[in-house]
Amino acid sequence: MSRSVPSAADLYVSGAYGETLLRSLMRAQLGVALGVLLPAAAVVVTFPILSVLLPGLVSISVFTIPLTVLVLGFGIYPPLVVLALVYVRRAARVEERFVALLDEDQ
Repeated sequence: MSRSVPSAADLYVSGAYGETLLRSLMRAQLGVALGVLLPAAAVVVTFPILSVLLPGLVSISVFTIPLTVLVLGFGIYPPLVVLALVYVRRAARVEERFVALLDEDQ
């Protein structure tokens, strides 16, 4: 019996079809995670690399606040928060599409 539209019951059946559905969901979630992890890693790694390549950055102060504190407080965390929001939105969209795919049959 072949079905063109999967159902939620197919996930619980021990067979290749349910495993394929779950594997496709996990692959989509991994794609979302990697799509956000790579830019996040770039944001986190950029300043330490610049500090090593340009040692004078460590001694710079702006209004008596060390540049390192400003960069860590305002240059790294806000982009990470934005990336976290992007991740949540994309992950929710993947799950909604998966649920919609399962609900089409019912």
